[in-house]
Amino acid sequence: MILIIGLIILAVAALLAVFGVATNGGSTHLVNGDFGLFGQHMTGLSTGQLFLFGIVVGLVAALGLSVLRGFFVRGLASRDLQKELKRSREETLTLRSDFERLQKELAAERARKSTVETPSNDQTPSTNS
Repeated sequence: MILIIGLIILAVAALLAVFGVATNGGSTHLVNGDFGLFGQHMTGLSTGQLFLFGIVVGLVAALGLSVLRGFFVRGLASRDLQKELKRSREETLTLRSDFERLQKELAAERARKSTVETPSNDQTPSTNS
């Protein structure tokens, strides 16, 4: 749904840009005076062309913001993954220590059962001839 709304907004913005450039072109819509940018004077510039330059600058700014947003989103996701990895390692260490403890208990229990079940040498019948 958000994708459809975003596409509609993008289409409306594109139509407005085309309309703004098309209706403000030609010699009847010249920018009065010198229009300068970074020391470059642009004479004979129509308001439509100026509007088009504004659109290009806006697109470049939007691209820059998109790159920055992607950087921060990846950074946040990376931090979440690092936290999850740390939590997983801690859980692994806990499980490993539990496993070792249970192995020792099992070995002790087996040793105890083996001493209980084996008869001692004193109980074997002796023959006196």
